[in-house]
Amino acid sequence: MGRLQHWLDNRALAHSSPFLMVFFLVLSSWANLYQLCWLRLINPSDKSFDLGLVFAGDRTVGFPLLIMSTLLKATWFGAWVQILVITWFVDRKWKPPRSSRNIMQLDASVWYDAMESSRGWWIPYDEERRPRQCIHPACKARLSDRVYHCTRLGRDLPLYDHYCTFLKAAVYLRTIKAYLSVILGAILAMLRGVPSWILGFKYDERGETRLHLQRFEGRHPWDLGISENLHQVLGRHWWQWFFFWWQPERVSRYGKYAGRDLPYADWVIRYRTDLLMAPLVHVAIDDGPGASPSHGQARVHRRLQRSTRSSSHAEEPAYTSAAPASAAPASAAPAPPAPAPPAPTAARSGRRRFEFSFGSSTSSQ
Repeated sequence: MGRLQHWLDNRALAHSSPFLMVFFLVLSSWANLYQLCWLRLINPSDKSFDLGLVFAGDRTVGFPLLIMSTLLKATWFGAWVQILVITWFVDRKWKPPRSSRNIMQLDASVWYDAMESSRGWWIPYDEERRPRQCIHPACKARLSDRVYHCTRLGRDLPLYDHYCTFLKAAVYLRTIKAYLSVILGAILAMLRGVPSWILGFKYDERGETRLHLQRFEGRHPWDLGISENLHQVLGRHWWQWFFFWWQPERVSRYGKYAGRDLPYADWVIRYRTDLLMAPLVHVAIDDGPGASPSHGQARVHRRLQRSTRSSSHAEEPAYTSAAPASAAPASAAPAPPAPAPPAPTAARSGRRRFEFSFGSSTSSQ
């Protein structure tokens, strides 16, 4: 008993897990596929079990069991081989994209430095520099969104979650789906062993390009909802979920989405749209023949004509909810500046926090 506890404590089980998985595959294939499905059900002989029972052939049960067992074993074992090959060979020299995006994840250190300086919510923009950097001393690489350092492999990986000692592979963007296939497939393969035998018996207004900083607390910016999250991980169509080698869309499109590395939640996109559209709320556009080519504003005599015409018809009922801004009298007071979009309400403590920078590229007039 002491030796067993020592074996478990020094992680010997984790280090020997690949051999145990191969052993389980070989043993279960021999017992389930060969002995049960083939010898006992599909092609029975006159031999009996050691218990003295003699089996009669039943190919109606044997062939479905053989096919299902083979597909299940091929699924979890093939998925395991795939994540090993991707982790140790295919992605050995993968580097995160360096070019900037419209919306980018931000390091906490950059956030606090900006808040303590005179820059406030805005920091300088660099086309080839991400506002995130790897904290590992031996790396210090610029990181794209949701890229983290794997100390076991010494590499930066997108959507990195952890390194699985039992499978000897990293769980990240390109291996998440196959990893789930291994876990679920292996569990199902073990759980169905006994039942098989039983069945056998049964978008900037400030004049330069800068980054706007914003903090989100208590809400996950990449949470697209339960259904869409499943589609992001397993595949767009339900029938793709069953094929571990069929990678979902975000694997091939990582870093290639318009202005972002990965799809954001709708509320993040709405916030950026409100931020960029706020300076345009009070813009007046006159598309009549007397419009100025600069800002769409009518000449003075046209504005006076419209003012007189609008006052002469003041008693007429209005059929629209709001008149165009260009039809207002010339003596009207200028519209107040557009309010800045409100920052998201603070969440309860203990929630996960994400800092972001929003880029815009409009030039000053």
